[in-house]
Amino acid sequence: MMLKCKVHEDEWQQFKTELSPVLAAHIEDFRQHIRTAALQPAKARHGDDVTVIDVDHACTNDAKNEKKNQRAAS
Repeated sequence: MMLKCKVHEDEWQQFKTELSPVLAAHIEDFRQHIRTAALQPAKARHGDDVTVIDVDHACTNDAKNEKKNQRAAS
């Protein structure tokens, strides 16, 4: 999965204020997943000049870790 999106920070803040707080929080979580995935070592496919960040894998791992933390807290 390759995701490419550029939004100016002031536009993003205005967009978030127009959304419900819950939806805005979910979108912010997704943005954090993307940032986390971007910091992971990228996997190159189809040659060294192509870099693909596996966002789905990062999100899945975060969800698994969150479930583990919830079980540990119980």
